[in-house]
Amino acid sequence: MVQTLLIQASLSDIEAVVRKVLDDRLNDLIPQRKEDTPLYLTRDEAAKMLRITLPTLNDWTKLGRIPVQRIGRRVFYALSDIGGEYER
Repeated sequence: MVQTLLIQASLSDIEAVVRKVLDDRLNDLIPQRKEDTPLYLTRDEAAKMLRITLPTLNDWTKLGRIPVQRIGRRVFYALSDIGGEYER
């Protein structure tokens, strides 16, 4: 037996419900970053943020001006070491 339910709702009420459901689902899919976890930048991102070339970034790294984090053969720079806000 099929039941039919009629509900009167405004368009804004329906939009609000759909928006809430979508926001909840999207938040479940996006990995949450802990506040104490540092954000790491690649060499290209760090050079772009500092507005310098890759050879200059390499020189500064060798001189110890900018600390580097190595994961395997890859090189990363902590955002906190670079300073400032960075938008991806």
